[in-house]
Amino acid sequence: MRFPFLIACILAFACISVAATDACTSWENFPAEISKPKTSKFALLLKPFQGVIDFMFHRFPRSANKKNAKDLPWTIATYPAYANQTEDGWNVHIHGNLHNRQPFSKKELNELALESMVRVRLVKSKWKFWQRNYHTLTKTELEHARPLMHEIASVPIKDGVIGVFFPACEQSFVLPTRTNVEGSFYGAITVPDECVPSTASNETTTTIPTTRMILAPCNVRTPRDDDVNNAADVFFVPPKGVTIIADIDDTLRVMDVWNVKQTLLNAFARPLTPWRDMPEVLNDLKGRIEAEGQNVHFHYLTDAPEMVASTYTPALTELYPPGSFDFRPVNFTSTGEMINARFWNVKRLMESYPERRFIAIGDTTNAMGEFPKDMAKFSPQIQCLLVRDVSATEKSNWVIADTSMYIGLLANEYLFFRVPGDLYRLSAKHIASLVPGHNPGSETHGCFDGKHKLRQSMSPSTSTHAKAKSLLKAFWWNIKCSFLWFTHRPNPKCPWDRLAGEKYYNGDLEPEVKLEPYIDHLPVGEAKLDNPQDIDAQGDDDLEAEDDDEGDDQGEDGQDEDDQDEDDQDEDDQEEDDQDEGGLDHHGQNRTVQDVHDQDVDEQDAAEQDVGHQNTVMQDPEHRVHVLAGEDVPHHGHIIHADDQDDDHDRGHDEE
Repeated sequence: MRFPFLIACILAFACISVAATDACTSWENFPAEISKPKTSKFALLLKPFQGVIDFMFHRFPRSANKKNAKDLPWTIATYPAYANQTEDGWNVHIHGNLHNRQPFSKKELNELALESMVRVRLVKSKWKFWQRNYHTLTKTELEHARPLMHEIASVPIKDGVIGVFFPACEQSFVLPTRTNVEGSFYGAITVPDECVPSTASNETTTTIPTTRMILAPCNVRTPRDDDVNNAADVFFVPPKGVTIIADIDDTLRVMDVWNVKQTLLNAFARPLTPWRDMPEVLNDLKGRIEAEGQNVHFHYLTDAPEMVASTYTPALTELYPPGSFDFRPVNFTSTGEMINARFWNVKRLMESYPERRFIAIGDTTNAMGEFPKDMAKFSPQIQCLLVRDVSATEKSNWVIADTSMYIGLLANEYLFFRVPGDLYRLSAKHIASLVPGHNPGSETHGCFDGKHKLRQSMSPSTSTHAKAKSLLKAFWWNIKCSFLWFTHRPNPKCPWDRLAGEKYYNGDLEPEVKLEPYIDHLPVGEAKLDNPQDIDAQGDDDLEAEDDDEGDDQGEDGQDEDDQDEDDQDEDDQEEDDQDEGGLDHHGQNRTVQDVHDQDVDEQDAAEQDVGHQNTVMQDPEHRVHVLAGEDVPHHGHIIHADDQDDDHDRGHDEE
């Protein structure tokens, strides 16, 4: 009886350790010496408080598991990585976190969720009047929060040796460094061509090839937690192409980082919700760039710690174009990497692809303010910054954006946008030509053509002390909401509560701010809007950027404001009288569709003959004029609508 039982135990142990065995069998691929991570001065300062942090998040073996802490199942939190090509092969950059999983009951995980968030409760009680403005967690929110709390309350494994197994070539490798005291690790390994998809070396391919990798600890002989996936994709990104660096929080997903309560609820208790129609816009942009014969790589950034990667990567990969990720590492080996993790992640990416061209997407409430400085450091790699103007759509945002660092940039090196649809104006042909050699003789620069300045949602401001003003604004809001403490909350009179979709005490809902996307200079034959409208027909949505441009034009022409208004009124009257006969040119003269075509052909020929002109008109379908009866006429890179001439006329004065 004992012999079969012994055989069963051996087979069970072999099955349990199969992942670690696969990842650690090829000992010839092991580094000569696997170094231990160093400890920074910052980590030494935090060491006295380490016990407090572990106690708050239950990151220590519980009393029932202290004797068997080493037998707890292990798990690795990892996420999609990128690989760059070198003379020796492909370097794969791998991040993650190694820890033991402890058994928790639902009740314990619910209590941990309460401790990790602010102003939340499990049950609503009319006797606890101080919880008047507390959020009652729903059953769905608790089910979403429990797995994440289980991940956060795990016990880190230090000095772990991480093995990497590639099923495609059945080879294993080991990272050159061990895990630190927080279980965090980063390492780069060089893999041979057998482990790389065959299309990775094809310079003409527009699809980024991927392969699967499986991670396991080589010096931890305990079972793996089956509830957590320890595998991830590797993107073999070519040396040349376009990479779009996209910030996640409040750019791709709803996070409300200016509201601590909502931030923790969105991060821990709610499924990932995309920001408006941003997935559709980015997938459309990716398809249009690939249609121009250029490969495009998406790299996603967030300041969230890597332990919560499981709540980001699956949903984002399903909604947005697949790509690699960078989270905030729990890394106390370097003070700089801990404090400014975003910069070091971007720096590593830039150094890996010196010939690629980058476009960064972010918002006005995060650390995107560092990117204008990075443009000078990594020129000409970073070509363009696309920045969401959060204040345009979020009434509860108290952060006053500091945009002074954008003043030194060229007009086509940044674009402030309000809604995702504003990005339909980006030309895929222009972006594809950012890469040297892709379209010889027609290399481009920036977000868009400098001749056609896109309308901005805001203008860079020289105003100083934006942070101090933001704090004063938040303080004043807090005073206003404090007077409503004994009244019903949420309340529309409290700015903190004015979140889109918020249900007030009287049953009313806070509506979402509705803004029609800008469609000036919409690329011909690329972007498509469901209901394109004139950009001036958007109510009282005139922004500072347009006013500044008009003021500059008037100053140059030496015209008074009253004279300009009278001229505009006269020209508007003339436009109304002649709409049936055709369009109007920039000087208010009558112009038919055929005249527009003839003028475009003449100007196009003149531009081709002027070889020294830096903005040569490219002979491609994007810039050709197709005259179709009853349709809008594309002119100089933007669309002239038959019944929307006022806006085109105003833009004509600005462009001149």
